Amino acid sequence: MQAEKCSLCKEDSAKFVIQFYGNSRCPHRMCINHSKKIMALCADGLTACPICSVAAAVPPGSSFHQTLKQKVEALDKEYQNLTQQIDVQTHAYEGLKEELARQEALLETIKRRREAVEFTKQCTMASFDGTLVEEATAKLEDLAAQGLPIVRRSVRPQASQAPSLCKAPHGARPLVHAADQQPIICPATDQRDFRSAADHLLCDLSLGRRGGASGRVGLRGGGGCSVDALLWFLGRAASTPEERMAEVLRRFLGVVSQDRADLDSPQLPWRDVCEQLVALLQQSRPDFQHLILAIMAELARIVPHKEALREAGALQGAIELLGHPSEDVQEKAAAVVWTLVIADTNKVAARELGALQGLIKLLGSSTNEAVLDHVAIALGYMTRDDRNKELVRELGGFPALIKLLEHPNEGIQTKASGALWNCASNAQNKVVIRELGGLATLIRLLSAKSAAPQPSIPPPAPGPPSCPPNEAVQENAAGALWNCAVDATNKTAIRELDGLPPLIALLRSTNEAVLENASGALWNCAAVGENRVALRKLGGLEPLVALLRSPNESVQENAAGAIRNCAINDQNKVAIRELGGLEVVVSLLEGARPSVLEKLVSTLWICSINPENKVAIQAAGGLPALVRLLTHPSQPIVEKALGTLRNCSTVAENKVALRECRALDALVSMLAAPALAPTIQEYAAATLWNCARCEENKAYLRQAKAIEGLVWTLSAENPSATPAVLENAAGALLSLSVNAENKDRIREVGGLHILAGLLANPSEYVLENALSALKNCAVSHENAIMLRDLGVVAAALPHLSSPHENVAKEAGLLLKNMALIDVIKPFMVWTRLGGWHLPLHCCLCSPPPPVLGVVLRLVGPPRARAGQQADCIESLARLTQHPSQGLAKIGAQVLQSLAKYPDNRRQIEQRAPQLAQSLPLPATSAPAPAAPSATATPAR
Repeated sequence: MQAEKCSLCKEDSAKFVIQFYGNSRCPHRMCINHSKKIMALCADGLTACPICSVAAAVPPGSSFHQTLKQKVEALDKEYQNLTQQIDVQTHAYEGLKEELARQEALLETIKRRREAVEFTKQCTMASFDGTLVEEATAKLEDLAAQGLPIVRRSVRPQASQAPSLCKAPHGARPLVHAADQQPIICPATDQRDFRSAADHLLCDLSLGRRGGASGRVGLRGGGGCSVDALLWFLGRAASTPEERMAEVLRRFLGVVSQDRADLDSPQLPWRDVCEQLVALLQQSRPDFQHLILAIMAELARIVPHKEALREAGALQGAIELLGHPSEDVQEKAAAVVWTLVIADTNKVAARELGALQGLIKLLGSSTNEAVLDHVAIALGYMTRDDRNKELVRELGGFPALIKLLEHPNEGIQTKASGALWNCASNAQNKVVIRELGGLATLIRLLSAKSAAPQPSIPPPAPGPPSCPPNEAVQENAAGALWNCAVDATNKTAIRELDGLPPLIALLRSTNEAVLENASGALWNCAAVGENRVALRKLGGLEPLVALLRSPNESVQENAAGAIRNCAINDQNKVAIRELGGLEVVVSLLEGARPSVLEKLVSTLWICSINPENKVAIQAAGGLPALVRLLTHPSQPIVEKALGTLRNCSTVAENKVALRECRALDALVSMLAAPALAPTIQEYAAATLWNCARCEENKAYLRQAKAIEGLVWTLSAENPSATPAVLENAAGALLSLSVNAENKDRIREVGGLHILAGLLANPSEYVLENALSALKNCAVSHENAIMLRDLGVVAAALPHLSSPHENVAKEAGLLLKNMALIDVIKPFMVWTRLGGWHLPLHCCLCSPPPPVLGVVLRLVGPPRARAGQQADCIESLARLTQHPSQGLAKIGAQVLQSLAKYPDNRRQIEQRAPQLAQSLPLPATSAPAPAAPSATATPAR
């Protein structure tokens, strides 16, 4: 960059001038345009300055040449950007200049009007001071002849006189209002007196309308009686000149439209005004009806007046006038209806009076924008009632309402979509809206743009400024789709109609209401599998993750719900982790409100199915945060936190991390909490099962009294002992029973007879875990003797023929381990199915009565009677013929162990001679102990 001008064109923009080829001997400088031309010539072989022919410092194609070329291109781009910015600023300047001129003209007009009013006021007050009616009339005519704008005002009363409308004519009678307790003199029926009274009332109303916040006369009028005077006129409307009556109504409408301070004043007779207006409504001509309805609409904005108008019959009168041929009357009648039906009680009353029929008929027949606008508002308020939503469908209002969504007026689009939003909360309406094509129209409205451009915002490219989004239309359209997406078919239809891209685009809106409705619609849509895939491919996960940090709790909850649904897809689990979603969710676990917290924890639960996510959750500090949630008062949150811990506990490093963050102690305490739901006990036991597979955790859990808790969970004392709870608790004991000290602890706390009682459980998985735990415990000599006394052999024999291979395998291994104990071998051969074992109620005692063992030792196993069969040998013989080689091998190994006892060998040879020949049984010459008898006591 140099500060000189271009040597060829003398360009003044020094910032665009560069030195040719960087040669210090060449004094010439080139602007951007000529530099580009010279660069093109250099590509054809020009290697010297075209002005002084000084050779280039470096040849074309060198690194410096490339650098110079890049500089030229960069300057070219900068020039284009600056040109675009100048165009944008020029466009904005022109718009601001036009707006300034318009505001100055408006200010000048207001100033002239104010000067005219002040001048008129001064003239009128100065001219009328201390004059009589006749003199005032003459002066008014003189002022009018001079062309001055005048304000009619009645004669000022003397200080000693009571406030009155005018001089009391002959025959007038005083009326006393309860609030003021001052006499109000009303004129007689003379036409001239009517004109004088109307002049006074019009003057008071004019001052009330122009009065302002301070020093105004207001609705009380100059004498404090404008409303009372209006009542007098309304009661005599039939005899009042029409032009005077119309002027009074117009002035009063102007006052009530601006003077909000006195509208709810209890000192003014508003209830009487409402009754008089309703009475006059049915008797007036259309232009009067239009004014009266407009006044009613303004009064109905005040809550106390709604009930007064309804009791006076205003609602019925307005509903009847919905079918009036005048569009002005239709408009104001619809306005009265919607202002009244804001109150819930009026919604029911309006339905009973046929308001929906009139509104829907008007909706299909009128083309007036003002009428359609008020009708759409009325339907929006009416459809907040559940019965009204059904009635709109039954009356066939949806076709016209959906057609109204395509109206060019943005306000009408907004109100029509709001009415559909309300109606779509009804299940049947969701279907009808879809069948009538309403979903497609609502989706188009998601991209609605405002009609007014914003020139102050620079466009991304040269051209006219773009229109901002119409956020009101987008909010209602997205809300309607949110309700419609509750229906399963509509979820799919929204995707097929390309509704997901505009909904995802709205997630970047700055309007919180739009964000809430768009994220809620996506939450519902994400309940369908195909939509979850589409959301990921369309880039919807990234803005949803960003919305998790939204300060708006409703937006945050909807985003969490949508992410939770999307996480069901396996690929989305990976995408959420890669977008940093797991870290965001973990960081929000502290301090989130319960409804949001439940969805956040549920998201972690679903995502923790993925092995890499389990590690990522631990790395983000999720395990300590989840452990802290185990004491949350909400059981669903506790359940989901436990489910996440259960999934994460399958990873080796997480097993250690759970012990370090004191999760195992919390899990043990939850086992003995009968007030908790069965699923909480199930997940706690399952997490302990996973953690108990770590060798270091086995000893830790024993010290934490986990064995006692698991044994109680398996006992009949536990009211929440569902099959899933029993399966996981037995599985936890299975993992713990690998440790030698834990085997003894299980026996000491009565765990063996609890496990033995589970052998009668019909659940396949409970049986498998109980048999496997007993198999581990049977390795111990003392445990094997106790299991013999508990009749475990007889209870395990039926499971050798179980259709579930794992159950048969564990039963065979249990018998194999018990057959290794010499003192048990004689008993196993004589065990019958359902025969030599303790009753079940004895097995459930903790610990078993010691007298039972003594009886067994004294009585011994009975000898086989005539016709009885030794079922143990037959069951094992059948097991050796099992199609599974593993099970057949186990059966053969048990028989081999039993045959080491000579008497058992002879029984095997008698009962299964073919099997005895195929098995490598011990020699028969071995000395055999005496056969067990009824009185024999086997050695222990």
